[in-house]
Amino acid sequence: MVCRYWLAPLVALLLLTGALHAADLSKIERTIRKEPPYQSKTQRYCLLVFGAEAEMRVWLVFDGNDTLFMDRNGDGDLTAPNEKVKFAPPESVKVPGRDDWSMRPANFDAGSITAKGGVLPNTRLRVSDGGGTMLYLLQGDKTIQIAGKKEILTFAARPERAPILHFNGPLQIRLSPATTLRPGDDSSQLGINLITPSRETTACVYQSIEAVPENAHPVAEVSFGGDQEASSKRIVLDKRC
Repeated sequence: MVCRYWLAPLVALLLLTGALHAADLSKIERTIRKEPPYQSKTQRYCLLVFGAEAEMRVWLVFDGNDTLFMDRNGDGDLTAPNEKVKFAPPESVKVPGRDDWSMRPANFDAGSITAKGGVLPNTRLRVSDGGGTMLYLLQGDKTIQIAGKKEILTFAARPERAPILHFNGPLQIRLSPATTLRPGDDSSQLGINLITPSRETTACVYQSIEAVPENAHPVAEVSFGGDQEASSKRIVLDKRC
C-alpha cells in the first residue's frame, strides 16, 4: 500500500505503528524432505513461510521454465501429483511499431495452498515469472499480499540459499522511496508501505490495499523546527491510493 500526503515543512518523521515481534528468519532450516525427479538441468528455489512465528513452510521450485512444484500442504514432500504445475513459459515478443523485443512473462494460477497454521482459508497463489518473479497471495478473489512487485525477486539455485518470504506475518510501516521530505517545501510527499521483511532477498512482502481494513489508520508524528523551537503534530493517515 502506498499513500501520499501534501504536508508543511518537515524535519523529522516518526511512524507510530505499535511494533510487533518479528520471527527470526535466520533460524529457519532450508531443507526439503523429499524432492521429485526433475526433468530440467536447472532448478530455482524459494521458501514461503506463514504466520506470526513463520510456523508453516511451503516450498516453491521451478524446474526449467515451464514447471513449478509447490508444496501446497506444507509437509516438505514435493512428489505428490497435485504439487506439479505446468505453465506456458516466458517468451520474447516484438514490440509493436518498434524494432525491439521484450519479455512476456509466464502468468499462471498455481492453485490452492492447503497447509494449516498461519495460512488463511481459501488461500491460493498466482505467479508471474520472467525477468524476475512476482507472487500474489489471494484469499478467494482478493489479493492479500504481493512479493516481487517493487524489488526484483530472484529464486536461488540451491535450497540452502533460497530466499525466505514471510506471508501473513507481523507488518511494519516503511517509508516509500517516493517520499520527499524537504524543509520549506509545501509539495513534500509522504509515501508509506505496509511490509513484512524477508531473508536472502531485498524483495519484501507487501500488504495489498485490498487487504487493509478500512478502519486501520496509522499515525505519523511530524516534528517542525530545531531542538530549541521544535513542535510536533500527529497526523492520522486515513487516505489511500
